[in-house]
Amino acid sequence: MVLAGLAASCGSVRYYSQAVWGGADVLVKRKPIDRLLEPGRAQVLSAATRERLRLSQEIRDFASRELGLPDNRSYRSYADLGRPYQVWNVVAAPRLSLEPKTWCYPFAGCAAYRGYFNERAARRHGDRLAAGGYDVRVGGVAAYSTLGWFADPVLNTFLDYAEADFAALIFHELAHQVVYVKDDSAFNESFATAVEVEGVRRWLRSLGRDERTSFRSRPTVTSCRRFWPCWRGLPATCPPSTPRSSVFRGFCRRSDGESLATARDDDRASLLRSLVSTSRWRRALRRDGR
Repeated sequence: MVLAGLAASCGSVRYYSQAVWGGADVLVKRKPIDRLLEPGRAQVLSAATRERLRLSQEIRDFASRELGLPDNRSYRSYADLGRPYQVWNVVAAPRLSLEPKTWCYPFAGCAAYRGYFNERAARRHGDRLAAGGYDVRVGGVAAYSTLGWFADPVLNTFLDYAEADFAALIFHELAHQVVYVKDDSAFNESFATAVEVEGVRRWLRSLGRDERTSFRSRPTVTSCRRFWPCWRGLPATCPPSTPRSSVFRGFCRRSDGESLATARDDDRASLLRSLVSTSRWRRALRRDGR
């Protein structure tokens, strides 16, 4: 028990050390966007990057002026991290389960993911979980919110997003600064996604664009009405003898039409778990008009 406790303690120290140093590295690379856009600094960045940064400030102004999102220094600076993602998240669930494994953190509470600033470290942790019987998904994340503790920057990791997706990410991350409930990842992501979707609709309308053809919200399970009852094993909708694993292969598709059956089993389980749990909160938020 003592050895196990020491091992767990050392693992925690390593994890939080990389989190502190990784977060600090992002902060020290920030440069004020207004200074980067000064006429005399035209040679510092490419014309395309300067145009994107101008767009980011228009979106940022809109977020506070029209959506009531925090008017602070977040997304008023830019940082080039020199890598494709800000962090890599590890998501896990018991095999063929929709109940996620959670990790608890100081201040932020418990969440259904564990983030790493180094991809190899994330995959090593994922491999350990997989060896312990979990379905695991390790994926890159373009940005995360520090919940207002620090001024989050615009990053190279999402600078080339399509305009609507660019706006969506900024609205989403700012929404986390407005409402964040400890120990409830599903609610937090659903709230931010609801703000993101409504925010982009209003942004596109303000530009005179058709929101239906310019924006699709993040991937969702479009046939959950068929999937969820079958997963729960209700005889009226799914033969009791149907193996639960087969549900992954036939019932759910992402909104872009790509079948989840083409994904690995661990990706399927983790993705479906997150999509099903968040979709319930998103529907509730929309019904309430929030």
